[in-house]
Amino acid sequence: MDSQSIKTLFQAVKNDDLKTFKSLILSNSDLNLCFGRFPLLSVCYLYNSYNILNKYEKYMLGIKTYNEVTEYIEIYLKFKKYAKKSIRLFLNGEKVEPILMLAVIDEREKIAKYYDKLYKNDEILQKLEIIYKITNKEIVYANQNLFEAASKKVAVKKPLGLILTALVMCLMLVFPIISITIISNSYGIGSRSNPIHIRNETEFITALNKGSRYYILDNDIYLTQNITVANFSGTLDGDNYTIYAGDSQTGAIFTNLSGSIENIKIEIEYENLQIRGNFSVIAHNLTGNIVNTEIAGNINAVFETTSDTYLSLYVINNSGTISNCNLSVDVSVSNSSNQNAYLTGFSGVNSGSIINCKTGNNLFTTETVDTATYAIENNGTISDSSSSVSLTQTSDKEWHPNTAGIAINNNGTISNTQNFGSVSSISNNELTSSSVNSSFALYASGVVVNNAGTISNTENSGLITGIAQTANIYVSGIVCLNTFSYEINGNQLSITSQGRIDNCKNLGTITGTSQRNDLESVYLYAGGIASVSLTTISNSTSSGKINCSSVSSIIYAGGIAGQGGYGNYSAYVERNISNSFSDCQIDVSSNVEVIVGGVVGYSYATNINGSGFVGNININSVIAEVGGIAGFAYLATISNSYSGASFSLVSGSESGSQEGNSQAEENQVYISMLVGLYLTNSTTIYVSNNLSVENVTYPALRYQQINIFGNYSEIVEVTASECNTTLFGSVEEMLEYVQSGGVN
Repeated sequence: MDSQSIKTLFQAVKNDDLKTFKSLILSNSDLNLCFGRFPLLSVCYLYNSYNILNKYEKYMLGIKTYNEVTEYIEIYLKFKKYAKKSIRLFLNGEKVEPILMLAVIDEREKIAKYYDKLYKNDEILQKLEIIYKITNKEIVYANQNLFEAASKKVAVKKPLGLILTALVMCLMLVFPIISITIISNSYGIGSRSNPIHIRNETEFITALNKGSRYYILDNDIYLTQNITVANFSGTLDGDNYTIYAGDSQTGAIFTNLSGSIENIKIEIEYENLQIRGNFSVIAHNLTGNIVNTEIAGNINAVFETTSDTYLSLYVINNSGTISNCNLSVDVSVSNSSNQNAYLTGFSGVNSGSIINCKTGNNLFTTETVDTATYAIENNGTISDSSSSVSLTQTSDKEWHPNTAGIAINNNGTISNTQNFGSVSSISNNELTSSSVNSSFALYASGVVVNNAGTISNTENSGLITGIAQTANIYVSGIVCLNTFSYEINGNQLSITSQGRIDNCKNLGTITGTSQRNDLESVYLYAGGIASVSLTTISNSTSSGKINCSSVSSIIYAGGIAGQGGYGNYSAYVERNISNSFSDCQIDVSSNVEVIVGGVVGYSYATNINGSGFVGNININSVIAEVGGIAGFAYLATISNSYSGASFSLVSGSESGSQEGNSQAEENQVYISMLVGLYLTNSTTIYVSNNLSVENVTYPALRYQQINIFGNYSEIVEVTASECNTTLFGSVEEMLEYVQSGGVN
């Protein structure tokens, strides 16, 4: 049957048009059509097609296999209205068999008529019970041989506990041998070789509260109530069955999980979840193992808390191991409180291991809720994992949006990990106080916001976006802030850990946009690997485009880092960018100033070694320091590096040698192959040998001295031709060369 005929057939069912229906049914084989999850007979029941049923129902009842065609959305929407929360039984493509459709529309007399002839199986029995519990708040009496339910007119709702007890007693009295056999099979001795079998919700609750043996599912489990297990040290083997939790859980199934959860899928469906305390699906505290487990479904939620709160789908605190797991959940969540709120997929605080996990192409959409796919705080290990979740955070409050593909803060190790999803932080805050603006910040990163640990062999290919009205903006492919941790004892500062990025790659486009035009106290930092690196980057590459624009912000942009180094703590940490290369396109536009480098935008006391750039830098600004290695450098060393940069100047005019600090002059654009402008004192080594350039249109670098009184010398140019041989080991060498007339 062609698609048009199928569509006409469906209209005939809706209108109970027997004549048209008969004309389209060329043979009985056409009666096995299934509209996605809905067999033709189920559709006839749903639309009360009595004329068609009188003619064809008897034959269609015997159909066991189907010819699947397109599922029409109006069938699903009509069915959902009847099914209510029992819709979760059919979310993964499970067929709505005709007898289950009769249960949903509450045709219990028909069920009783057909059940004993056609539907004697445990799966149908279990689903019938669940549908009646959820949609009608009633218990049906059903077993392998009989289905009984009170008539609609005389149905009396009884306390659930009394009815369940009566049902069990009735089954045991009528079928004592069968009942004893079922109980015997369900409860083994609890070893791996002879596990305790779980077949339904009641057995599931009983087993978990015993908590220390080996359990295995024999069926899918449908939860109709909240389950809270204080301590579980046993093993729950799902045997690849599914727990349909829906919205029954008001918190984690396990408070403390020291045992193991294996080979299981958990489906959730929250339409209006109110979060008043930490919320997770599996465990609050994990010290054991979660293996080969999947969480799937949807969450729509709001934080209504009086303290900092996590929504973490797997666990809140992980000190154990989460391995070979999958996350496939769409989340939309807002924060109505004035407290910190966090959304993550696997662990709020990870002090253990997350290994070989992945996600679906899902959406995390938040409003004033910081979000990352794997952890908010990673103090342990995240390895061999990937994220395809697209994360978007927006805020109108005085809030620092933090959004990252893997983790917000990393003090541990992240390795062999990939981010494929887009990451966006958007602040619509319109503060006017410059004192507040100077400390207000927005962060968006493909991997981590703050890194004081180790990130290695990790890649981002997602689109990274940061947009703000009045906030400092930090956008990057791998890390926003590559920093360090320290302790202060008295007057002694002690570094406890340093951020290290090694062998990482960015392929994603990085976009930063500062929108307000009446403030000059905000900054935009963008880097292929790091927005700002105060410590070490090595063996890393970036090919993703960097696109930054601002009306009134100073922009720091670099193919590897927007800024390298920071004055206050530079003596305490290693500040290196080594063996790192970029071939990206960098586009920057600002009415204030841009500082752009092929490797690093602004380098403060940072060692740049064995690094290079062969991309294009496009500048639109009246004040700019632009270089193939660094845009602006101070007390920095550069060695064994290479620039094959090309430049495009949209507005402004390139400046030659001028007196005074270039940052204080109007309409000054300094472009150099190595360093746009180098600021130094009389004793600092700033360049060494083996520096090479291709393009001789621009000088190799410009430098300017500052003395102890803060006075600036004349800006001096070094020609590109000199860089193909030897540059200078000290400022003294440079001055001697210049004074001897060696520079034209």
